[in-house]
Amino acid sequence: MTGQPESQLAAVLIIRPGYADIRVGPLSWPDARLWCRRLAGTIAIGRVPHPAGTEAYPVSFKPNLPHIAPEDFAPHSGDLPRLIRSEPVPGAPGAGFPDVHTRLAVVHGLDEADRLWTAACAANDTATEADRTVRKLKTEIAAAMRAAQTAVELAASLPDPFELVASTADDDLNMFLSDAARALRAADLIANWRVSLLEGETPARTTTPNTLGSDQ
Repeated sequence: MTGQPESQLAAVLIIRPGYADIRVGPLSWPDARLWCRRLAGTIAIGRVPHPAGTEAYPVSFKPNLPHIAPEDFAPHSGDLPRLIRSEPVPGAPGAGFPDVHTRLAVVHGLDEADRLWTAACAANDTATEADRTVRKLKTEIAAAMRAAQTAVELAASLPDPFELVASTADDDLNMFLSDAARALRAADLIANWRVSLLEGETPARTTTPNTLGSDQ
């Protein structure tokens, strides 16, 4: 399958016994051969299940056949965290081959694929921890505000001799609201870090307007 004129555009033909063939192109002949060697290397390592007998060949690009564009074969680094989280578990071993990591290895080489994969997994871990922190903050803020509001309502219902108690409870509410506002600003910063990490950007400082109360 490799005896084709060098002047023609090439493609990579991935044959997966039991599954549909995959064509990637157009490519130059040197790139098509390189991609086939890299795919054969990942298969030989055996890190990812693949259909038995899977092979890849450089072939002539045929515009009348469906192809995956080379730039779409491997995901961009900014999309990796989301794709890793959403990559489905195949119903049978090898059904999802070539998977995200294999595609990265074919396009960038195994070392670079491992680096990109590790960075994306680290971003996912950071985002997961940020989600847990934000949920915890919101739960604690809601509980504090309910407790403060209950204290004020109870104190307000007492007879006049207890006006001092009501005043003290009102001060407590203001303190709770101030703490809640600070906690919300912290949650906003964490959420900003999470989005920035997932998008591969440098997190920027943000603040949340204090709409619940002023700092004491």
